[in-house]
Amino acid sequence: MSNHLNSPENISKSLEPLYSCCKTLPIDKFQQWVIDDWLGQYIPHDDAVWVVHAKDKTIHKYNFLSLYPEAIADWELMKDEDAVTLAYFAQVGTAINSADLPGWQQSKSYQSFYDKYNVRQALAIACANDENNLLHIISQNRSDARKYFTESERQFLQTVAPHCVNALNLCNRISTGLDTVVENKLSHITALIDRAGVIHQSTGAFDTFLKKEWNAWHGHKIPKELHGWLLLDGQVRQGNYQGDNINIEAHLLDDFILLTAIEQSPLDKLTERERSIINLLCDGLSYKEIARILSISPSTVRNHIAKSYIRLGVNNKSTLLKLAKKAKK
Repeated sequence: MSNHLNSPENISKSLEPLYSCCKTLPIDKFQQWVIDDWLGQYIPHDDAVWVVHAKDKTIHKYNFLSLYPEAIADWELMKDEDAVTLAYFAQVGTAINSADLPGWQQSKSYQSFYDKYNVRQALAIACANDENNLLHIISQNRSDARKYFTESERQFLQTVAPHCVNALNLCNRISTGLDTVVENKLSHITALIDRAGVIHQSTGAFDTFLKKEWNAWHGHKIPKELHGWLLLDGQVRQGNYQGDNINIEAHLLDDFILLTAIEQSPLDKLTERERSIINLLCDGLSYKEIARILSISPSTVRNHIAKSYIRLGVNNKSTLLKLAKKAKK
């Protein structure tokens, strides 16, 4: 059985439904399916959890099979002294078997946390997500202290856990349309965040776009100013954030928020009427022709163009047209 579990043929066969379901299930249901149905058929467990951490061990999202949410609060109290937690944070990418940690069942963390939630054996791994700065922790638990996780099961989890994270990334991109954005090579740059402002998924240039507005920004959370605008009285605001250099549209998507960043064009500084006039001017129309099309007087056209000079910081028609034509490309 041990040789079969980790054989190339079994690994390949086991991953087929993983990458298939990530294309059809919603994000949260996919994670639940992985820990509830998919992983359990290869490594039997009584409970399992998939947690998303920042590298400072701050939890940002979690999916439990059956543990109560209050377990998170209890885990926070003992995470810095628990041997299992310390081991998987220290050895990212390596599955940790509690059976390999001497004295774990006699430890304070075992008695205050694991025993309380009927966890007698634990198998856990931390996987770095290559698409952001977050760590994904997948942990399987057994309530019978005599049912140790085997070395074969540890190796299997170590092999497939990175695929679980990769499949979740794919699920995120498909659910939010990120793949379509990339395939179509649109100018829109998109990211998927949670209500805490943590970036879970993004197209490659999203951080570059943010730095055009907040040049000192860095990290795994969106800038505080943007997050403050996004959450109004604790509720997610859907709409358009207009900065000095970029526009960001926000849309609620299940438990996530989809942000679409669009680099501002110089023409964004103009009013709708001014943009209409400049566009017609770029098409080679005269003031009189523009006035006739828009049902306004030629003097009004001149006034709008004069205001456009001021808004765009130009002082002649030639520079105005050059700037407008460049923005339209």
